[in-house]
Amino acid sequence: MSVPRWSTLLLVAVAAAACTPTFTGRLRTRDPHEEKKLETYRSGTIALGIGDVDVRGWDGRTLRLGQAAWFEIVSEQEIRFHVMLSHKFEELAKVESYKITLTTDRGHQLAPTAVWTRRSLVEQHDSTLAQVKQGVTPGATPYYSVETITRDLHGADTVVVFRQPGLVAKDVRSYNLFLDSKKRRLRFIWDLVPKAELADEE
Repeated sequence: MSVPRWSTLLLVAVAAAACTPTFTGRLRTRDPHEEKKLETYRSGTIALGIGDVDVRGWDGRTLRLGQAAWFEIVSEQEIRFHVMLSHKFEELAKVESYKITLTTDRGHQLAPTAVWTRRSLVEQHDSTLAQVKQGVTPGATPYYSVETITRDLHGADTVVVFRQPGLVAKDVRSYNLFLDSKKRRLRFIWDLVPKAELADEE
């Protein structure tokens, strides 16, 4: 029994999606409607530390590169997300390289109205690779090899704007910012709760 070509392509697409690593951060943050003015509201910050085997500290351990996001409310129909990404590859440190989507628990699903980078940076990082190597001749004594690899690390601070009437309505209880690329997916999720429920969480 032959398998239709479109079915094979679908299976390949599903397999590729399953191989893309997904990193999720979730935070309970205070309800913006408890503020005297919506325009003064700033959410809590979600921070993810993502390790990279090619980026190591002086002790050889994998370093975690920071990915962070928070949002501010401009009006009842506009939210601005501040996203800070870092990676060894420049394209994965740029928010513009991702498919960007904002969803809410009330059914909103939006593409950004505007995206701009406030600043970008490149920092050189030295990784130390130490390992024991065996001599090439029989009976040779193993020796300790230390190698320093210099690599550029990229970072960017980007603003992502979403606008739609009712986007900051009182019945919205969560905002979900999704960044999708072929190499990784980032999920930043904020649950809005009364400030009294947070205690020292935020």
